[in-house]
Amino acid sequence: MTRGGRRPRRARRSLPLFALGLTLLAGCEIASTPTSGSPVVTARSSGADTRTAVAPAAGPRQLVRSPGPSSFSFDPSGALAGQRVTVYVQAPEDCANATILVVMPGQNRNAQDYRADWQPMVAGRNVLVLVPEFAETDFPGPDEYNLGNVLRSDGKANPSDSWTYRIVEQLFDAVVADVGGHQAGYRIFGHSAGAQFVHRLLMLIPENRVTTAVVANAGWYTMPDDNVDFPYGLRGVPTDERDLRTTFAKDMVVLLGAEDTDPDSSSMRQDEPALAQGPYRLARGLTFYRSAADAAVQHGFQLRWRLVTVPGVAHDHTEMGRAAAAYLIGP
Repeated sequence: MTRGGRRPRRARRSLPLFALGLTLLAGCEIASTPTSGSPVVTARSSGADTRTAVAPAAGPRQLVRSPGPSSFSFDPSGALAGQRVTVYVQAPEDCANATILVVMPGQNRNAQDYRADWQPMVAGRNVLVLVPEFAETDFPGPDEYNLGNVLRSDGKANPSDSWTYRIVEQLFDAVVADVGGHQAGYRIFGHSAGAQFVHRLLMLIPENRVTTAVVANAGWYTMPDDNVDFPYGLRGVPTDERDLRTTFAKDMVVLLGAEDTDPDSSSMRQDEPALAQGPYRLARGLTFYRSAADAAVQHGFQLRWRLVTVPGVAHDHTEMGRAAAAYLIGP
């Protein structure tokens, strides 16, 4: 195992099939009831020199240049130190009082493209957009991005303070301190691999500060089932029934493109446990939502998640972002 609990990609395991038994839906909405140390950051914007600072810090901003686009390099602290991410920003005039929206890109880690998606949607709104880029060179493969560096190569769980998901929480703290804000939470959008990241963040980091999440077109899911091994279920990771109650109480939208129905998509996992969730992304998303609804009934928990399908849209992060905006920043 390498520094910070990171590890090489490991062989995938086969698990028993899930039962599907779902009817596909289209064009509808279904509603159910810092670690220690200070993160190091390097900020830059067009025409500006690169600077390195320690956040949080008093005085002039070190991270976010407002208004408009900029970027900075964020180095988290603790067990995640040295695992830098570049954060692409779209900032309003009043960052201290802005809604903070974190956007998680898909498999290509193309953060600048995702920022471009959201720039017209936040124009004229007091929304601070943060798009972290988990570069393939530093976070290789799905194990360290989609799957959050949760498992070691032997299949055992890494210490939770080394899970990649915690970088987003540290980033939120650093930005709030940097802009002199008082935000208690943030909203988050993820598409494709980013949606995998987001739903696992909510399930595995129950103390997260997410207020609203939209997970769009994930290729496959971690089911809320402690009888199935992670990453297809929750067995083998340190979660319990209280964590599941907290996750189900989150305002989360499972957003699915009604035309995301290609069973041969090259970027979609095709092993037995993934195929048990359905033949394509739309079916797998429906399985995920149904699994959560069934688990909520079984445990007597409230489920605040919503299932929404977007007519006429397939695996398109721009169009899915437009659909997500209504739930994250309003019409």
